[in-house]
Amino acid sequence: MNSSRLYSVILAAVLWIAAPAAGIAQTVSGVIADSSDVGLQGATVVLLARADSALVKFAVTGGDGAFEIRRVADGDYVLQVTFVGFETDSRNISIDGEDLALGTIRLAERTTELGELVVNADHVPMMISGDTLDFNAAAFGAPPNSSVEDLLRRIPGIEVEEDGSIRAQGEDVQNVLVDGKEFFGDDPKTATRNLPADAVDRVQVYDRQSDRAEFSGIDDGQRERTINLGLKEEARQGQFGNVSGAYGGLGDDHRYEGTASINRFSPTTQLSFIGNANNINATSSEFSSFGGARFVVFGPGGGNFGGGGNGITETLTGGLNFNHDFSDRTELRSSYRLSSRENSTIGSLSQQQLLGSSRSSLVEEFNDNFSDEMNHQFNLNLDHELSDNQRIRFRGDLRLGFADESQSRVRDTFAADGVQSIASETLYSEDGNSQSGDASLTYRNRLNERGTTLVAQGSVDLNNSEQDATLNSADTYMERDADDLVLTNQFQRDVGDQFENRQELSLSHPIFRAGQIEVSTERRAVSENQEKSIYDITDGERVFNPVLSSGFERTYSYLLGGTRYNRTTESTSFNVGAEVQTSTLEGDIRGRDETISRSYTHVLPSANLRHTIKEGMRIGLNYRTSTREPSMRELQPFTDNTDPQNVYVGNPNLKPEYTHALSVNLTYFDAFTFRNVFTFLRFTYTEDNITSSRTIEDNFSQTRTSVNAGEEWSAMGHVNVGTPINPLRATLRLSDNLNYSRGTELINGDENETRTIRNTVGVRLENRYKDRFDISANADFTFNVNEYSLNPQLDQSYVNASYRGSGTVYIRDVWQVGAELDYRVYSQEVFGEAQNVPSLNASVTRYLMDNRVEVELVGQDLLDESLGISYTNTSNYVQRSEYNAIGRYIMLRFRYNLSPVRR
Repeated sequence: MNSSRLYSVILAAVLWIAAPAAGIAQTVSGVIADSSDVGLQGATVVLLARADSALVKFAVTGGDGAFEIRRVADGDYVLQVTFVGFETDSRNISIDGEDLALGTIRLAERTTELGELVVNADHVPMMISGDTLDFNAAAFGAPPNSSVEDLLRRIPGIEVEEDGSIRAQGEDVQNVLVDGKEFFGDDPKTATRNLPADAVDRVQVYDRQSDRAEFSGIDDGQRERTINLGLKEEARQGQFGNVSGAYGGLGDDHRYEGTASINRFSPTTQLSFIGNANNINATSSEFSSFGGARFVVFGPGGGNFGGGGNGITETLTGGLNFNHDFSDRTELRSSYRLSSRENSTIGSLSQQQLLGSSRSSLVEEFNDNFSDEMNHQFNLNLDHELSDNQRIRFRGDLRLGFADESQSRVRDTFAADGVQSIASETLYSEDGNSQSGDASLTYRNRLNERGTTLVAQGSVDLNNSEQDATLNSADTYMERDADDLVLTNQFQRDVGDQFENRQELSLSHPIFRAGQIEVSTERRAVSENQEKSIYDITDGERVFNPVLSSGFERTYSYLLGGTRYNRTTESTSFNVGAEVQTSTLEGDIRGRDETISRSYTHVLPSANLRHTIKEGMRIGLNYRTSTREPSMRELQPFTDNTDPQNVYVGNPNLKPEYTHALSVNLTYFDAFTFRNVFTFLRFTYTEDNITSSRTIEDNFSQTRTSVNAGEEWSAMGHVNVGTPINPLRATLRLSDNLNYSRGTELINGDENETRTIRNTVGVRLENRYKDRFDISANADFTFNVNEYSLNPQLDQSYVNASYRGSGTVYIRDVWQVGAELDYRVYSQEVFGEAQNVPSLNASVTRYLMDNRVEVELVGQDLLDESLGISYTNTSNYVQRSEYNAIGRYIMLRFRYNLSPVRR
């Protein structure tokens, strides 16, 4: 692709946006209050044209009842104010070249109508404020005793996977804040799975900027999708949370769970303790500092039935979070987390592999896996304003991890005609530890009254790891005339360390009207050292194997310099810039007396636009370029035979990838009809794409290496549409998630162009008013397409489906009865047999002592399927995995709430 075309498109967009809008506009402001002058939050203020009553603009009042309607043109209007339980206030106003301050508008108690709009008990569910989507938690009716995760599942545009990971408007959520403050570091699940939904007033979704961008005021493109949980007033100054214990099972299988979430907040301090111990695959958080595991039991995704997750897991987690504002100038954020996890998984997989033109194989595998992990993490952030113009921020993180893992595997490989080619049995075990930490310091100095700002940042990151492993395998290669048995008995030791340091300096200065320009420079160096020692075990003795052993050291050095222009107006934020990056690789291959020395130069342009089209509608455009350097494993030219049938050899001649990424998002919400649309699209194009080159032997064993193979295209899209169905008193949601990729790999030297499509279409229907019952039904259909140019006979097209229905009934405010049925249908198109997996859960809850005490009887996986399934698609294989799940059990749970449950 000609890169200049991309630059031309971006330049055209820049010139179009840079032209300032003409015209004069004023602001209408005021305060909505009751007869006692208490501000009314959530009141709707509507501005209608007096000539024809057409809707012009609207606003929703904040916590103190204040509102602002901006960019109002001169003219005559009708201002109408509505709020649940109060009479509508209607008055004529005129705008004539000046802002209009209406003072306090007092509403009388009463319910009335505004035209066709009946003012009832609906809450205004959402507002769009600048770059932030602001959801009113009360409008989504989270059930009693539910977590924030349950609340998020009800909010349009937010998707919560069964493992607790969150996507908002199509992008993964990286952070969840509580009242704008970090909560247990960077683990979103800790907040969403441990905080009660009852404590949340607002859910705000936005893109969090980097420290450098926040300090300088100029967007550097480094953004993280973030959710902020705004707490209710009583939660901000008091104690809330719960403790619970549960026990049960069936037969000889005993199940237990104990949890605690205790929070004590004040205007200046947040103190939280969380704890969880269970053997039902429940996770209250997820973090790991151990990264040494080298085998993967199953691919990503998968079912989550019964207790959920792959296999059976026993977990112990705990943590303490402490945030304190010493003054208006000094803030402390800190946390400590501990996690211990044991997992036992018994599974099988079927994998159809592409091996070349008119050549394929089928792999059948059975394995038994056990892992035991322990992790510690400590986080500390300190923010201090040295003066009105100077600010400093420190971030630090320390992680310790320990892990033991073992796997036994039986694998059979068959040719396309059904004749077996390989029979393999493998025993593999590994234990390791890792220590890692990072720290950064950011300093800002506003140099003058005009806003000239200097930002300096420095950071370090280190990681040390060590793993010892034993490998025992017996591989029989079944030739036509004789069988060839290969025995492997080895001890393997991996020792690695990495150190990264970075220094950044930027200077920004205001220019023109509402504009800023920034010049910046950055220096970064990443040093890595990897030692892999292989010993053959012969007659009980370890004999060093110099052929398979390896040692490799590399340093990547970067020097960047660039400039960026930023312009911000009331409705539009726009920036454009470019950096020149020079990177240098210096490598040393031990044992071969070889060195690697290369340099690369890349130009990295970027542009970003965020524009409010009208009230409730905004659009965003983002273009970025980036590079990805080959990893240590991809570069080091040594053999990894952890899986003897699939050997990997690194390639020291790899070049960095260069990627263009363009994303578009559109958000629309109508505060009067409650209709909403969220759309997110991303397109990426990669030059010098790093991909696989596989050499397939006649006996189907493979040797894989990495090569630069031309270009790769990918696209992803997310659309979510929601609308009320008033005659049914229900809400309908439609969603579509599309992932597309097109790339190239080499098989025995031949190019194989692959095209992969995964598209999930979903529909959900639920009742709107949930004071007495809560019913929902949804269906998801996942369409999969895999196409291979070398072997079109292996092209696959299949559909998997998931159906779910749930219902909860609230009886006399003291009883709660609920059930959930999940039914999954897996296609027969790939492996010749369809598989349907139903799962039924049910519960009965009794509230006591002013709703502080709950007694709950829970039944999980009552149909006792005890099975999980996942499908994985890649450029060279399609795989179906099955694994054991907990199965049916019944538990009795007691819970004590530190504050009453409100319904």
